[in-house]
Amino acid sequence: MTIDLSRDLSRDLSRIAAKQKRAADWATFIEREIVDPEVKRSVQSDLMAYRSLLTRCWEKDAITPEDEASLSNLERKLEELNEEARLLA
Repeated sequence: MTIDLSRDLSRDLSRIAAKQKRAADWATFIEREIVDPEVKRSVQSDLMAYRSLLTRCWEKDAITPEDEASLSNLERKLEELNEEARLLA
């Protein structure tokens, strides 16, 4: 059985790029929409952790199952904080 590592690498890098785009969208939302300073700090902190994890994945050219779980958890937290910010606006 042959494993096509280039396809796996390409798929992981594509997923990372898509998540980087999502992080950029969150950063824009933070700047334009979040008024409450406490919520803004929370979102910025989680976004920094999210971007840091994406950078580590990019540097090792892969997303491990543990990375995927951490990214999903951070995405969930960011979505919840963004929803809270929308309700406060």
